[in-house]
Amino acid sequence: MSTKTIKNGTEWTVREGYEGIPDSFDPDDLLSDLNGKNYALVKENRVRSVISIPGSAINENGIHIKYFKRGGYKEYIKHLFVPTKARTEWEVGNALLSNDINTALPLAISEGKRCLLLVTETVTNSEELMEFCHANYKGSLSVGKESEKKILLDKLVVFIRDIHEKGFCHYDLHAGNILIKFKKEQNAAGYDLYLMDLHRVKIFKSIS
Repeated sequence: MSTKTIKNGTEWTVREGYEGIPDSFDPDDLLSDLNGKNYALVKENRVRSVISIPGSAINENGIHIKYFKRGGYKEYIKHLFVPTKARTEWEVGNALLSNDINTALPLAISEGKRCLLLVTETVTNSEELMEFCHANYKGSLSVGKESEKKILLDKLVVFIRDIHEKGFCHYDLHAGNILIKFKKEQNAAGYDLYLMDLHRVKIFKSIS
């Protein structure tokens, strides 16, 4: 369940229990809000930055902030009719979780005049599936590693099929947009898969 609130003239949508987030961040002045805080820049490109902040009073697992820069006049007109990338990720994230598909828990969203913020819970003890496979299954493999690889691929097939059968289509689906979250040690003995980077996801009717 979420609530709407206004902070410094900017509307926020906030998940229940995280009402303090708008007091911590201003979407149009995020860099100033980060001064003195312990954070890491995870990704950055021309239109989007991803920032990681470790466990704090906001969330003991830590948070990720996606910081989208608004485009010009044409993009403003476009988003009068279609959701912004941040809004799409918020809506898709909640829809995935409602359908028992793993993704980062959306905590808050704000669409400021110049920038958009999406705050999600950090998926702890995880890494990109692509990085994990390159580190563990590249080149000639032992019988044990080949068995692990097959189990992982079978689980990946089931995960993607479940996503599609429940009416979701990720138009930028690749191993870099899937996280592998380890339940205990960082190996293939026990893990869950998480769908990430949701702004290219469309929701259709379930086919199951």
